[in-house]
Amino acid sequence: MKKTFLLFVLAALLPMGANAYLYYKNYDAYVDGIYYKLSGDEAKVTYEEDYVIPCYSGSVVIPSTITYEGKTYRVTAIDQEAFWHCDDLTSVTIGDNVTSIGWRAFAKCKALTSITIPENVTYTDQEAFYECTGLKSATICNGEIGVEAFCFCGGLTSLTLCNGVTSIDEGAFLGCFALPSLTIPSSVTTISNGAFNCCTSLTSVTIPSSLANLADKIFRGCTNLASITIPESVSEIGEFAFSECGNLTDVSCMAVNVPATNSNAFKDSPIASATLHVPAASIEAYRTTAPWSEFGTIVPVTATGIANVGNVKDEERFDLQGRRVSNPQKGIYIKEGRKILIK
Repeated sequence: MKKTFLLFVLAALLPMGANAYLYYKNYDAYVDGIYYKLSGDEAKVTYEEDYVIPCYSGSVVIPSTITYEGKTYRVTAIDQEAFWHCDDLTSVTIGDNVTSIGWRAFAKCKALTSITIPENVTYTDQEAFYECTGLKSATICNGEIGVEAFCFCGGLTSLTLCNGVTSIDEGAFLGCFALPSLTIPSSVTTISNGAFNCCTSLTSVTIPSSLANLADKIFRGCTNLASITIPESVSEIGEFAFSECGNLTDVSCMAVNVPATNSNAFKDSPIASATLHVPAASIEAYRTTAPWSEFGTIVPVTATGIANVGNVKDEERFDLQGRRVSNPQKGIYIKEGRKILIK
């Protein structure tokens, strides 16, 4: 009798437990097709149920405010995993009260093709757009870009970082294989390890003078990067910063004082056949400091490239190693910032 009663109780409880596991409610309000969590007078976008992939699709407009049961709430955040793996989500408009985008908020949204993160958003969290493989265009207007925020967005071909972005965290754009060019604004003061690692289509990069160091692996494996200009402000270059950049042939380093540079900064990049442009007064220092000394050719520069060196007289010429030549013979020399050929 006791055994029969126990089996009856278990049979009654099991469906309840299963339903509780599969259909745990994750929201406080549902307004105009969007789920929200509410706290005080603020709301954050979320998903319907735990253990169920979110079901947002098409175009979603996140409003600045919502009204629920007669009370108005400011929509201030997009919760973690709110749109995770929404395969049919094609576009999102972010309201002007949203200040943060949570962990994996839009990860694996493969149909999402473009995103604009407005200036009111000050933090885009870790893996927020991880593996959005269909994403082709991203504009980020402000704040911090979190760890691996756009990692493996392999279709990204247009990236606009506005003057308001302050930091780019580790691996933020790792594996953005299609990105062809990059301009980093002067508002950025910190770029962490591997931020643009393996951006294999990258051919052009503008680095601002607001940076004091170039972190480990920052441009590692950027196999199509042919030239780079390192601003005068840079005093430290990390391990593997420009390693495995197989097409790197031209580097300009504007720092008068040779940056503290890891010996592996250019590992497996063809610097033995590349040209290094440095301030004329510092040529000897670069020539005698590894790994800079490993460049095949070292010449003087200004901020615009090969140019006048100090107060150089008309008659003064330099060889391609940056040494003054008083009686030039046949060959290629530098005069008043230009290469000349003496026959």
